[in-house]
Amino acid sequence: MSDKEAETNLQGAFGDMGSKQSHVDYSHPMADELLTGIKNQMNKIKTGYGLLGVPEAYGYNIRVLKGKADPGVSSEHKIIYIHIPAKQTEVLPKQILDLTKAIRLAEQDVMGFTTPDPSKDIFEHASVVHAKNLDSIVCMCRLIKDLENTDLYPIFIDTLEKMGHIAIYKEFMSGSDAEKLSDTYHGE
Repeated sequence: MSDKEAETNLQGAFGDMGSKQSHVDYSHPMADELLTGIKNQMNKIKTGYGLLGVPEAYGYNIRVLKGKADPGVSSEHKIIYIHIPAKQTEVLPKQILDLTKAIRLAEQDVMGFTTPDPSKDIFEHASVVHAKNLDSIVCMCRLIKDLENTDLYPIFIDTLEKMGHIAIYKEFMSGSDAEKLSDTYHGE
């Protein structure tokens, strides 16, 4: 095959040689219902209510994907995403905390707190990634603090503990400064 023929035949992201590509849909089968439920719950919580204005104000879409990965954001594509196991059909506190974290990550980018290119300085990149992660965990702590005098508080505390962030919550609640929160985050 000549170079010209190869160039003509290569199509798609990975050179599919003209084969028909099937679209893989990673959306949760109940994405709309779950997202509505999560938003309804967040609207009842002061911190959650405030965060829900961010996606619309800055043109971000929220996607509910099937799976168990961490939440995140693609600022380039203006997409905030959370993952929920495919068989799950009800809203759990973890998804509310995940969306809280993901929206906060988007808000950081909007404020100019962006992650630098890792190919330029891997240590600066890692430092910023950890700072952004800690900030988003503190945002989850604020949301849980809003629930302190409700029946939901123990459930959210248990969820935060399962997520591995209870030590940060305790420091947050004791009024620790950013340095102490960072030390706790890094396990010192």
